[in-house]
This record gives sequence, structure tokens and C-alpha cells, in this order.
Amino acid sequence: MAKAANILRALGALRQCRRGAASMEYGLIAALIAMAAIGSLNILGDNLSAKFDQLNRAMDDAPIAERAPPP
Repeated sequence: MAKAANILRALGALRQCRRGAASMEYGLIAALIAMAAIGSLNILGDNLSAKFDQLNRAMDDAPIAERAPPP
């Protein structure tokens, strides 16, 4: 019975402990910022890739200029 009382007392102390709350909040904020950064870089990367593909197609379709003869 004393062992159960010790366990209950320890659980009560853990419930009231606020020492790690700030660290946990900072960790959650960092995770949220990381998720936002990864998502925006993913979208930006897709758009950038599409722009380079468009530029590549435009350069392939452009007429080739003749070289001027040397002076």
C-alpha cells in the first residue's frame, strides 16, 4: 500500500511540475516554423522548376542567329 501511495505522490508531483513547459513550447514553435519553411520551399521549388522549363522551351524555339563574319 505504501508503494501505491508513493507512486500516486510522484504522479501528483509530475502533474504540477512546470519546469519543462517552456522548452516544450519552444520545441513546438520550432517544429511549426520548420513545417512552414519546408512547405513554402516545396511550393517555391515547383514554381522555379516550371519557370526554368518554360525558359528552356523558349530558348529551344528561338531562331539561331547567324554569326557575323570576322572583320
